[in-house]
Amino acid sequence: TKEEIIKGFEECNIDLKKYSEKAVNSYDKKENVIFITLESVHWRYLNLFGKDPKTWPLMSKFRDRMEIFPFIFSCFPESTCGDFAMITSLIPYNQLFINQNQNMIHKGIVNELKKINYNTYLFSSESLYDGGLINITKTLPFDYSFSFNSSENIDKKNIWIWGYKEEFTANRIIDFLKKRNSTNPYFIWYRTVYPHAPFELFEPKEKLLFQEKDEYGSINLISKYKNSLIYLDKVLYDFINKVTVLDKINNQRTLIVMVGDHGEMLGEKDNQELTSHGLYTNPRLQNVACIMIKPNSNGLVVNKNIGSQIDITPTILDYLKIKPTVERYEQGKSLYSSDLASRSIYLSSVESYAIIENGYFFEFHDKNSPNVR
Repeated sequence: TKEEIIKGFEECNIDLKKYSEKAVNSYDKKENVIFITLESVHWRYLNLFGKDPKTWPLMSKFRDRMEIFPFIFSCFPESTCGDFAMITSLIPYNQLFINQNQNMIHKGIVNELKKINYNTYLFSSESLYDGGLINITKTLPFDYSFSFNSSENIDKKNIWIWGYKEEFTANRIIDFLKKRNSTNPYFIWYRTVYPHAPFELFEPKEKLLFQEKDEYGSINLISKYKNSLIYLDKVLYDFINKVTVLDKINNQRTLIVMVGDHGEMLGEKDNQELTSHGLYTNPRLQNVACIMIKPNSNGLVVNKNIGSQIDITPTILDYLKIKPTVERYEQGKSLYSSDLASRSIYLSSVESYAIIENGYFFEFHDKNSPNVR
């Protein structure tokens, strides 16, 4: 029953908050929001400020506008599960359930911002039918949607095996914003699809920064992944600079939030030489990138609060100083909250699950066994 479910969450130290429909609060900040789902990007190889060679050398130039969240974890190692968690602030269903359920009506950040007169847009480099993402997006109040399944005649040079190349989608967003005729603030969900296995490389091999070879003499998977991050770095850097220019022209401010959907196993020894999004829960694999690029340069901020993808929606709303008004459930907390250390964080995967408590990561490697490490 509903009461038993709520009691179960309480016993697990998980809040299940229900927001009732309220009148719209006055909202004066009117800051645009671009939320970017970063496909397969986790912290393990994402090098912004470490020793050279960096994998995001251009993005590091936004250092003074950044707030970095180094301890955010993916709820489940599958793309649509991550999207669901971040957009709704609810612990996601199993990926098979999402893929088969036709109407995932769960209100979240899109509904909240739509209610206070944001224009809401969706741009996806992949097909919305991949992983059942369409079952979520079609229930959300977007004013405009563009994805790989949009019926348009696109030049093949802008396409690769998983969808549109990222520079094509990013430029599509910029062109759309240039032509946009509205004084309302906007929310854009930009769903990337790169890097994605097998990490196809678009530049000549001699120009690739990472060249480590596998046993067959080809560039190994880790190097291919790092080179893919270099490509994404160029795309995002160019995109954010163009957004910044538009903000100056239109006298606007835009918050850009980037969060990885899951980690990636690249045949490393500590991943049992496996490849895929991740059969297991482990801190290094599920520790996804989470970065805010703010409108102003106020210096690098490192937010060390521990959280997961369900905390993204409440954090963005908290940053904007928006109190929820839409009738919906929520399990996440703002990463600006002062009481985060007292809660438990639950993560799952195909083979295992994990609990983060008091700064420790407890992994139950076998779902059918009580043994923990």
